[in-house]
Amino acid sequence: MNYVSLNQCRPEETFKNKDDPFVFGILGKNPFGETLDVIRGKRIHGRRIEVRQFATPEEFEPCQILYCSKEDLECFEKESLELLEEYHVLTVGEKASFAERGGILCLTFVDDHLAFKINIAAARRARIEVSANLFELAAAVIHEDDK
Repeated sequence: MNYVSLNQCRPEETFKNKDDPFVFGILGKNPFGETLDVIRGKRIHGRRIEVRQFATPEEFEPCQILYCSKEDLECFEKESLELLEEYHVLTVGEKASFAERGGILCLTFVDDHLAFKINIAAARRARIEVSANLFELAAAVIHEDDK
C-alpha cells in the first residue's frame, strides 16, 4: 500500500499536476481569523501554500490538510469521508471525540500544554504515514474508530 507521509508529500498520489498548490482547507467557521495569512504564498516542498475555506461539505475541494469541527466532520456522508481518504486528506480538529469519530489528528490540551491525539486507523485509510517521532509526541494513539 502506498502512503503519503506527514513529513513528505508524494506528488504522484497527492497532486494532479506538478504546479498544484499545497492547500490548507478549513471546513465551516474559521477559528483562526487572519492568523493563517502568514503561511499564504509560502512554499512547502516547492509548492505554494494556499488557504481555502469551505462553508459546507458540498463546497469541499481536494486539499492536503482539512481543519474541521467534529460536527463538520459528521456532516460528511460516508461517500464524502471516502473522498477525503481518496485524496489523502489529513483531517485536523479540536473537539474531544474528533479522533474517535474518524478524524486523524485531534488537537487538545494536557496539563495546560498543547497536545494531540492520532487516529492511526483513519490515517491508514487515507494512506497517510505517521512518523514514529510523531507517535512519541502524541498524548494518545487511537487504533480503531469508535463507531
